[in-house]
Amino acid sequence: LKELEATNFLGAVYESWIFSEIVKASDYESLSLDITTWRTEDGSEIDLILSKGIINVPIEIKFKREITKRDVAALKSWLKTYDDTSPGAYAIYPGEDIKQLDKKIWALPDWLVLATG
Repeated sequence: LKELEATNFLGAVYESWIFSEIVKASDYESLSLDITTWRTEDGSEIDLILSKGIINVPIEIKFKREITKRDVAALKSWLKTYDDTSPGAYAIYPGEDIKQLDKKIWALPDWLVLATG
């Protein structure tokens, strides 16, 4: 398991799983969301952006038990440019707690995001 974590293989699988679950939920609930990604020339990226009309919600997916402000630097950068179109930015992670990391940036545990019903 430690070897898999060291190669970031589990992180890539986790990101793909969360991404696909969000896409499925959007389709199931008929939300008609546009789902895109964001990357700058310097390599900063956001895993997905959920958009409906003029509202955009950037989401980072992190396979870490603890999330820090450093982990959401791309979200902070994105909000500097698109703050007026976003009610907030989120990092989804396999932790237990909801955490406010910045004025409009929250870390959300995956169990909360994926809860249905």
